[in-house]
Amino acid sequence: MPDPAPQTTGAKALQTFVARIAVSAFGILAGIVVARTLGPDGKGVYSGLQLLLALPVALTGGAGAAITYLLTKERRAIAEIFPALAVLFAACTLLCGAAACTYAALHGWNAETIAFAASVPAAIVLAWQPSYYAATGRLRTLNAQTIAQSAATLAGVMLTCAAFRWGAPGALAAWVVCAYGCAAAVVAGMVADGARLHVRDLRAQVRSLAQFGSQSALNTGLGLLNYRIDSLVLAAFLGVASFGVYSIAVNVGEMLFMLVRPLNMAVAREIGGADLERSGELTAYTIRFGVTLALLCAIVAFAIAPPAIHLIYGDRFDAAALPLRLLLPGIVAFAGAGTFASFFMFQLARPLLVAYINLVMIAVQLAGCFVLVPHYAMAGAAVASSIAYIAGAIANTMLFCRATGIRASQIWLPRPRDLRRIAQAASELLQSMRRPAPPLLSGGVLVTGARGGVASLIRRDLARRYSLLLSDRAKPKDLSRKERFARADIRSVRAMRRLARGMRAIVHLAAVSKEAEFETIVQSNVRGLHAVLEAARLEGVKRVVFASTGHLMGFYSRETYLDERAAPRPDTAYAVSKGFGELLCRYYADKFGLEIVCIRIGHVSAQPEYDIDKHIWISPRDLTRLIGAAIEHEPVHFEIVYGVSANPQRFWSLQRARKLGYEPIDGAEQAPPAKAGAANAHVKELLQGDSFAANGFTGSVAKVLRGVIE
Repeated sequence: MPDPAPQTTGAKALQTFVARIAVSAFGILAGIVVARTLGPDGKGVYSGLQLLLALPVALTGGAGAAITYLLTKERRAIAEIFPALAVLFAACTLLCGAAACTYAALHGWNAETIAFAASVPAAIVLAWQPSYYAATGRLRTLNAQTIAQSAATLAGVMLTCAAFRWGAPGALAAWVVCAYGCAAAVVAGMVADGARLHVRDLRAQVRSLAQFGSQSALNTGLGLLNYRIDSLVLAAFLGVASFGVYSIAVNVGEMLFMLVRPLNMAVAREIGGADLERSGELTAYTIRFGVTLALLCAIVAFAIAPPAIHLIYGDRFDAAALPLRLLLPGIVAFAGAGTFASFFMFQLARPLLVAYINLVMIAVQLAGCFVLVPHYAMAGAAVASSIAYIAGAIANTMLFCRATGIRASQIWLPRPRDLRRIAQAASELLQSMRRPAPPLLSGGVLVTGARGGVASLIRRDLARRYSLLLSDRAKPKDLSRKERFARADIRSVRAMRRLARGMRAIVHLAAVSKEAEFETIVQSNVRGLHAVLEAARLEGVKRVVFASTGHLMGFYSRETYLDERAAPRPDTAYAVSKGFGELLCRYYADKFGLEIVCIRIGHVSAQPEYDIDKHIWISPRDLTRLIGAAIEHEPVHFEIVYGVSANPQRFWSLQRARKLGYEPIDGAEQAPPAKAGAANAHVKELLQGDSFAANGFTGSVAKVLRGVIE
């Protein structure tokens, strides 16, 4: 089952980003403990085991990509592919065990060989962990498990190296034990999702898994060589101690990769399931955002590398600073590789494209290492890697642009909004780390859009019944003693959570209420409502009153009397946004148990002002009474009611509103006559939307009134 709470891509990425920061921090701390206590040789042995384990992981890693593809693109269940995974697991475990025994027969058993053989089964399962949880929408579970494993590994390394002085074998043992604990949790999760061992159609399952997984395994293996060929060549030329020093630079570089990897994990499911156009746009945006983030982090790393490495690891590792700086350009260029790969594998179903790119990069990097390492040692390996990464980024871009028609500038050139979103994500991260603020007002009613026309007319009457917390972009004038004000961006879930904390109910009036650019309407009326509902859900505010509009029914004839069951016929983009808002409210009521009343408000004013008001007018005190009924009535699940006074000629039924306890005391029997000479006057006179329906109207009135296909 996926995680229950709905999350945007940005929220998922931010959450996973924080988890990766924690995992990286624990991993770096473990490396520091090993480096400080065991020196370059011990660090080389510890990092070498992880490098060796990457080989069997690469052989089986293609199954991870196959898991994502089969669960997302082909909509398979885990129960269908679990037996084939078990066969693959057993085969690879036996193969690696045989390889370890062969090596031991030739060279003898040692701690490193034993640790390698013992940790292979757990490493294989952990290779499938990210793909499985990403495909099933359970990034929270993935984040929790990886943090727990890395924290436990750090604790184990500290005990075995610093406390018990067991050296490299102790550090390796700690890593193996923690890997098994996490792998057991992954298998238990699969079993809980229905995974069982059975032999029905097993051959077909293995064939299906191998068909996609073998190509992806090739990509994973080539990707491993791509990332590790410099380390292998360096170790062969210069020995374990130099590899231990160089591993510091590699680890910091990998941390930058890990910072942007959550973006790819957050969108991999949608990249695979969306149509080509949407998938291409999402891929381009994710890469551009990730590369911008990597560039900012790389600038910081370049500046602080020498003093930071000396301070943290000691003078024996000072030589790692130069190769780290030389690796940074390639790391930034290749930061989007994972997202490119997701597009090629899951959207185009062409994993061999990734293999071809990796082959080119390996050839470039291998040639560069053999030429440069003998002369420039670690700096030569770093330069060869950066050149290969930049070549891979160019190849990825060319293939992607050819497949989608998207320009390279749309992928690589940062835009101001990218920087704003990074700043916003950082701000939200800092805010999330702070202790939650106490409620601004306990047991009161939050009213959004407090400076708007509707709120200005009703808030004084509403304040006689409730303590109000008013919110808008600017402070209203003449606050009463029962009113408090807090400025907030209606589109920010974080800001709205702060306001909603401790509230009894929310009355959501904020909106762009006139025609405007569609994006402006969406930002305020759609994103704003989503932020309010999400804040209510997260802060436990059950009752929400949503100000919808009677203009949802604007293209009905004035001769038609409507109740809440009539299908919406919005007369403006503004009304369309309110219709979407009603659907969003319905979703939050059904899915999360919020109690929501949507009021389709007519025209609110102190007195009837227009000819149409004899049909749709509602007085401020009647609207206040209706909002009060919507707050007080029990029980409520989801209701749509019309907000109109007792006008004898009203268009809309009050039956559902009266069920809430609303009884209007005002009514418009007469209204000022319509002004002559209005544009599309014939449309205005025939439709309930009046001038809202008439403005910009170029359709057929006859078709609108008949509502049939000719």
